[in-house]
Amino acid sequence: MGQHTKADVVVVGAGTGGLTAAAYLAAAGRRVTVVDRGFAPGGHGSVFTRGGFEFDIGLHYLGSTREGTPATQPLLDPLGIDVTYLPLNPTDTVVLADGGRFEVPRGLEAFRTALHAALPGERRALDEYLGTIDAIDALVMQLSKRPALSEIPATLRRSGVMLRHARDTVEGYWDSLGFSARAKTLLGWLQGTYAVPPSEASLLFHALISMHYVNGAWYPQGGGAVISQRLADVVTSNGGQFLLRHEVTRITVDHERATGVVATDPDGTTVTVTAPIVLAAGDIKHTILNLLDPAVVPRKLQHKVRGYEMALPLAVLYLVIDRDLAAEGLPPTNYFVYPHDDLQSEFAGARRGAFSADPAVFISSASLKDRDNPRLCPQGHTNLQLMTVVPPQPSSWGLEMGKERGEAYQAAKDELSRRMLEAADQALPGLSDSVVYSDLSTPYTETRYMGVTDGTSYGIAATPDQVMWNRPGPATPIPGLYLAGASTRTGHGISGTMEGGVQAATAVLGRSAIKAVTGWGVATSRRFLQSLTDSPARCPRSIPSQPMRWPGRTPPGEDQWHWSLACPGGTLTRVCRASRRAEGSRPAVGEVATTDLNTVQSGVFDNSMAYATWGEGPKSLIFIPGGPGNDVASGFMLRTMLQPLLRPLVDDGYQAWVVTRRRNMPEGHSFADMAGDYAALIRDEFDGRVDLVLGLSYGGMIAFYLAADHPERAEHFVAAGAAHEITEFGKDIDYRMALGVSNGDRIAAGMAMGEYMLAGDRYRWLRRLLAPGLGRMMAGAQHESYQHDIMVEAEAERAYSARDVLPRISVPVLLVCGDKDIFFPKEVVEEAARLIPHSTLVLYPGQGHIKASSNRRLGSDVLVYVHTRQASHPITG
Repeated sequence: MGQHTKADVVVVGAGTGGLTAAAYLAAAGRRVTVVDRGFAPGGHGSVFTRGGFEFDIGLHYLGSTREGTPATQPLLDPLGIDVTYLPLNPTDTVVLADGGRFEVPRGLEAFRTALHAALPGERRALDEYLGTIDAIDALVMQLSKRPALSEIPATLRRSGVMLRHARDTVEGYWDSLGFSARAKTLLGWLQGTYAVPPSEASLLFHALISMHYVNGAWYPQGGGAVISQRLADVVTSNGGQFLLRHEVTRITVDHERATGVVATDPDGTTVTVTAPIVLAAGDIKHTILNLLDPAVVPRKLQHKVRGYEMALPLAVLYLVIDRDLAAEGLPPTNYFVYPHDDLQSEFAGARRGAFSADPAVFISSASLKDRDNPRLCPQGHTNLQLMTVVPPQPSSWGLEMGKERGEAYQAAKDELSRRMLEAADQALPGLSDSVVYSDLSTPYTETRYMGVTDGTSYGIAATPDQVMWNRPGPATPIPGLYLAGASTRTGHGISGTMEGGVQAATAVLGRSAIKAVTGWGVATSRRFLQSLTDSPARCPRSIPSQPMRWPGRTPPGEDQWHWSLACPGGTLTRVCRASRRAEGSRPAVGEVATTDLNTVQSGVFDNSMAYATWGEGPKSLIFIPGGPGNDVASGFMLRTMLQPLLRPLVDDGYQAWVVTRRRNMPEGHSFADMAGDYAALIRDEFDGRVDLVLGLSYGGMIAFYLAADHPERAEHFVAAGAAHEITEFGKDIDYRMALGVSNGDRIAAGMAMGEYMLAGDRYRWLRRLLAPGLGRMMAGAQHESYQHDIMVEAEAERAYSARDVLPRISVPVLLVCGDKDIFFPKEVVEEAARLIPHSTLVLYPGQGHIKASSNRRLGSDVLVYVHTRQASHPITG
């Protein structure tokens, strides 16, 4: 029997990119589930323990911003994560074939001075090269921050450097400047950090990586897993969960939208996670070509992903030696050992499947960087890792298809380990004689534990055709599916994948993820968590509420459904019928009271909430409209939607009051705050209580909070076209509509509104045709705070999640919704009914959000509910 869970967002892969995205989304109020095959969150940003020693998997050091501060910290600050960083000085030490050493200092000018001293005959070429990579880095950083309007002319002038070098390879540019082989070694000392031959590597990417570390380098105190652990804490403290040691086998897609994932736990049990958003943060080829049904992936995307060239993989030799290198006076630095000045042949040979006889080796020592970390190794010892570029081909490792790893594979590992130790001895003499622990990780180890293509941790190769905007962005052609990870636009590495995670969260949220969690996002999510802590125990129910049924033998002209009302004392089920009658005829229950619906009074209450009212009956009805709900309905909207919907209630003796949200709402005004506004209005203007509150769509979401926090303010509560969760599609549409109205762009507002009225590319032309009229309808009367208030509403909706609110509702509530609602899907509405202790659910079959919310039967159905409740008062106990 499989297991099933639901989430707002399911993140596939708990590497640094996935973790960062998950942390931002959780902090912004999304219910996040992270699924990963690993034993702990972090991926390459985590650690493992062997033989009692702790080893970093992929975090060996972190680069800097252009201001010289750790590049990761600006991405952690919005989440409230503080990390202590230990500086590396020098950043790196290059060990050359002739025994010479070149130390890479912190800062561009110090780097220039050191290069001039090492290569005195190449000063002019060096200055031109450094000017180029600095200009590229400055331009990309400026573009990533979205320059202000006043900065755009200067940015455009600077963009020439990127256009000139967009197609350049590193080797090609070096040759154009006439650099010597030694100069190429010093300028390409970081080549192993992205593992692409100089003749194939993009100069743009190389410039960014070089400046990343020229600006300075750092290591997090406490080890390579500190950042990942703290990101994971943000996820769990905001209600998220991790499913570790779970292998995702499929990303599900239904009606051309991603709908969740299917995974297998360690026992082989199938686990399904349903979510309207899937954020895949793992290997790009595995995600697109293996986890998705080929039928749902556009052919062009399949072809493009299949053709991606991967970066070369690394072999990593994990070592512990019985020498204390820190006590011997070695500084906190890395070592790059180059036994020759021909990087091109070294990397190109690995691409062809050949091992180097004298491999270039990168040496990292956590013991030198984090000297007080007791988990690394015993006192008097040193923990190190040696890395080198290796072939991805199985045949180079003595492996054959379908056969177990045998002696040939072990022999290849032993020989490579020997060569790597010999190279390391050039940097640290006597190292190979001091080894007390040794273990080699190969590309096949990487694939086994990380699920990556060709065993590379770097994702797709940084060639001119595969860098920056030629790499995948967070959005995909499949609605609801987003990407993060090493192969996306921001690149690999800890800083690159963290930035990619923020961009993916931004794409999901529809606005800056950083602004979301530093503004309303964190506050809102914490408020919901607090309400969960403070909420009373849920009222037990014998069975959940049931949606209505539509038997095939329903008499002609009538609709039949079941209502099930759950309560502590049992469940009352009634079969009710309401004839479909002409507009204005007698409703199914209640008496006719002829009313002139053309006689409408309107105004504004003292608290700035506008209203329109008609009817003169003794009973009071507060109708909370959908969004935008900060201006009173009039004209077309009033005549065609609200009056027909409310007419049966007015005929039954209600005076209907359509009441908007108050004007000049403060920033961060939430659904709970809006409900408080309505509660105060009822207290002050309606003698403390009304007979019925009917909330529609956005108003229905407010009605939930009103019923939960102010149940004494109404006899009956009805929420139509609403539930405790709204789809990301719905939030995005509403936000773009609000943004268009707020900016005075009626075309944009109308286009957004048209997307859910006429979905699909085939209707794009019709949406454009209708956009001006729809935009004018959305714009409303435009009172002076309208453009401000509509954005306050939109921000509140982006943060909306009432999952913790519904169980606190102690009074009966009627839910009415269409079973084809794209804002509130059927399964979400049914879950809402189960969460409310005393709920009644009515579903309109085959109807979407607008059609169900404007259904003229709604008023009669509300009357059936009200009169049924009055006849069955014992169930309110």
